[in-house]
Amino acid sequence: MSKNYLVPLLLLVTVVLLDVFSYRTNPLSDSVDQIESYIDGSLTAHSELILNSRNISLYNSDSLSLDDFNTIKRIESQLKTHGLRTRLYDGNKLIFWTNIEALDTICRNYKKGQYRLRICKSIITTTGKLHQDIKKNSLVKHKINLAGKEKKVDLSGIDFPADHDVHRPYRLNIVLISLYTLVFLLFVLLSLNLKSIYGLGFLVAIRVLMILSDWQDRFDTILVTHQLFDGYNYSPIDLLLDSIIVFGILVFICARKKTRQQVDKAQLFLNALLLGFLMISHIRMTQLLSYSDTVFTTFNDLSRIGINDIICIVSLLVVLAGIFIFGYSQFNELNKVKHSRTTNYLIYGGIAAFMAVLSVFIQLEINPVFLFVFLSLFFLLLDLFVDVMSKNITWVIWWGIFFGIYLSAVFFNFDIKKELEERKEFLENVIHDIPIDSIGAIRNSGIIDSIKNDVANLLTLPPEARYDKDDFDAFIRNKAGKDDISIEIFRDATYAIFKSSEYLKTKNYLLRIDENTEFDEINDIIWFNEILLESYILKIAYPLERDSFPKSFDFNYYRKAKLIHEDLRLTAAELQLLEEDKNDIVYSNSIAYVQNRTDDGKLLVTKKYFLGLVKPVALFSFIFGLIVVLSLLMSFSHSFIQYLPEDWPFKIQKFDSLNSKIQISLIMVILISFLIIAFITNSFLNNHISRDKDRYFRDKIESIANEIQYSIAVAQSSKEAITIARNFRERIENIHNVKMEIYGLERPGRNIDYFTHAYFTKQEEIQPFTDKSYNKHISYIPILFRDKAVGVSTIETTEAYFEHAYVYDFLGSIFNVYVFLFLIASVIAIFIARSITKPLALLNQKLLQLKLGKQNELIGWEKDDEIGNLISNYNHMVNQLEESANILAKTERDSAWREMAKQVAHEIKNPLTPMKLSIQYLGKAIKQNPEDAAKISNRISSTLLEQINNLTEIANAFSNFAELPQSSNVKIELNEVVELVHNLFRKREDMDIYLSVPIDPIYVYADKNQLIRILNNLVKNATEAIPNTRRGKIEMKLIVKDDKAIIRVRDNGIGIP
Repeated sequence: MSKNYLVPLLLLVTVVLLDVFSYRTNPLSDSVDQIESYIDGSLTAHSELILNSRNISLYNSDSLSLDDFNTIKRIESQLKTHGLRTRLYDGNKLIFWTNIEALDTICRNYKKGQYRLRICKSIITTTGKLHQDIKKNSLVKHKINLAGKEKKVDLSGIDFPADHDVHRPYRLNIVLISLYTLVFLLFVLLSLNLKSIYGLGFLVAIRVLMILSDWQDRFDTILVTHQLFDGYNYSPIDLLLDSIIVFGILVFICARKKTRQQVDKAQLFLNALLLGFLMISHIRMTQLLSYSDTVFTTFNDLSRIGINDIICIVSLLVVLAGIFIFGYSQFNELNKVKHSRTTNYLIYGGIAAFMAVLSVFIQLEINPVFLFVFLSLFFLLLDLFVDVMSKNITWVIWWGIFFGIYLSAVFFNFDIKKELEERKEFLENVIHDIPIDSIGAIRNSGIIDSIKNDVANLLTLPPEARYDKDDFDAFIRNKAGKDDISIEIFRDATYAIFKSSEYLKTKNYLLRIDENTEFDEINDIIWFNEILLESYILKIAYPLERDSFPKSFDFNYYRKAKLIHEDLRLTAAELQLLEEDKNDIVYSNSIAYVQNRTDDGKLLVTKKYFLGLVKPVALFSFIFGLIVVLSLLMSFSHSFIQYLPEDWPFKIQKFDSLNSKIQISLIMVILISFLIIAFITNSFLNNHISRDKDRYFRDKIESIANEIQYSIAVAQSSKEAITIARNFRERIENIHNVKMEIYGLERPGRNIDYFTHAYFTKQEEIQPFTDKSYNKHISYIPILFRDKAVGVSTIETTEAYFEHAYVYDFLGSIFNVYVFLFLIASVIAIFIARSITKPLALLNQKLLQLKLGKQNELIGWEKDDEIGNLISNYNHMVNQLEESANILAKTERDSAWREMAKQVAHEIKNPLTPMKLSIQYLGKAIKQNPEDAAKISNRISSTLLEQINNLTEIANAFSNFAELPQSSNVKIELNEVVELVHNLFRKREDMDIYLSVPIDPIYVYADKNQLIRILNNLVKNATEAIPNTRRGKIEMKLIVKDDKAIIRVRDNGIGIP
């Protein structure tokens, strides 16, 4: 492996060592010493806190100040955080207490003078987990040193959780998971940069070892390691790591693939088929995640999207990025090969159709027609994208829109189908069969008779106004050993002693089994009817223990066309629609009805409303934002580690043109502006809603307090006041949409905390208060009887969630608006950038075409702006250049003529001198030797005529100077011309001249004389280029290639210096 992997390898070793040495492999049940020591120390320390003399004085005080209440609240919060249930007695009087719920506890008794303290430590919570403070402290060696300590706590009766619990801090787990992810990213990016398969292979081996070792069990304190699917130990972080590897493999294939010169139809088909399978696999991956109970539980509320949802969406986008790069590489390769585009489109369409049919067989649960259209459009866009020469940031936005629409549509498609299937399953199981065997077994067990006798004895006590249903139920449940059993008592068939009768609500659809037994087939409850003291009827509700549904839905239940249970208000038109269409799912406008019909005349109906395009658009905006961010991160990281294909267009260093810079600058300014506006809007909205919420809660609490006081105005005693308040509880809950409980203050330590009890009994001015700790919003209202607090009403409001949802709903709508404004602004920015750079590009094109000696075109521009000034200067320069070119041409012509005149004058002077000498010689000869004058005259005349002819030729040549030689093209045999030139030079003895011509004659249209002259010059130049020190070798060759005749002359000379 290359030394370039040194940094990620060192990081991997560091992370693994930190992981191993920070993790305790033994179960918590084996860490008894540490747990015992911690519990013993915790019980002792908190007992000292409770038995502190100053604190005891607060417990015994009849009046407390605000500072005293704050002190008590801090003590109580500390005890609850550590899971401590306490009871402090002054003699036999309970003066302080705290309450907790736990499955297993360890208790200790302490005494200080007259005060007795019993304190119990929660070990296993009601959820079956080890208590949080034990997780955090008992396994940290540097905090607890057991050397020489005696065990004082007996844990032998504690049933510890079988699995490994928390073995290291939450933040450390976050750091380790982040480092593992970083190591995987570095390995993948370096492998792609080096184009090395070894790095990816090593990473795959590491992943196999991680899966075999169930590595995510070591990080069970963080959500990202929880199971995605039931029965499979596979978490969101596993999905992210595997997605990174898949991305690396797909990009690696593209980087190593070489362009083939010949690509047949079979190869084209295989490439498209593989791309189609990759897209189908991605849709299947989305389907599996949509059906998971861990993530994507709902797409209708983006405020509930958590870290696991985001990790899964990012994983899908990473895989989609790999598929897109793979598809781009395939289409780019095919685009370089000459191939029929019609054939390509037919193959793409065939693959899309094949995948659409395949989706039916593999139960992809997506409309085949839509899948065919999507895949065809994807192939066409890829083909168009490859053909486009200029790939700028505009394409990033378009692809972001395309994939955002694809993912949001697929998510909502699967979400709707998932919920409809859940409703079908709910309707199939919501009605329970009559449990004949269970009824007989319950009666035979004697539980009913025992409850009957106990209630009969209780009824002989004081009048009904003093009866407390909660007391009755608690007593009966304790006797029966069943926590959900309850009773109702009637004086006659309709008058219930206890208000808010569940029996009266359901009696209309109860199935009568016999005279003393009825069955609630919806809630799976057996009602046993017994006569008490001749004037009372006892109704015993005995719920059966059966599997519960993860989700419940509102539904209507019809038995033989009679309405038995009604949650929905169905109109006659809706019922008529269901009667006409008996399919399991019936669609009508924006509503889907799910119905379940049985052969015995039972009909169950529920319906699902489709919320229009608001939520899908919100999800699209969210995914589009993630795509843009992921694209920027990929481009930014590529500037440090080059891992994308060489021809990949979306790189930061490729955005060096003025057009791209303007586009990016404008888009970034718009994006930053939107983020600032969104932040300010969020802060303002939260503050505004918080103020309104507090005002709303105050008004609601005051209204509820007034209603309670008004309802108990007729009470004659404090206990009767509490009973009446409890009877009005459900009515108040329904009116104000709150969860309400009523507690009496006469029994300290039973249901309410000491702080609440002291708050309403140890101060003169009693006012409601609200507790916002423990992530709850609970208000406490005193129940006053004769100006004295005799009870407490706790009001747990649900508006906290609605406020949260409202804020995110509003922000989601704003986010949608911002995304579309961002898209519009991006388009405007692109047009602005193009309007600026288009004339510059035109100007650059004209400058490249600018040539001297030709008519250069001017640029038309009507606007009088900076670009107009630039173009105007260009046009002025072209005009000046043309004028300068004309002047230069004239100057060059004049210079040429002057040079020619000098040459002609020189040529004329050369013959004039001998002519002058000859005439002088003739005159002298006539004078001196007249007898030879005739002979000399003839000789001199001949010389003069020769020189005159020479001057004539010079004059003719000068007059023909500006004329081109005229060619006379005729059909000639090229073989003959080449042989003629060869014969002219072949008799030289100092060199060898070879000739090679075809047997068949080659005919061309050419000027034979000019052709001979050219060949003569070529051969003559060849002979002159050969030095005297070597024997010359000249080859003349005539060949035919692609309907062209080629004559080659090759020599062994020194060449052109």
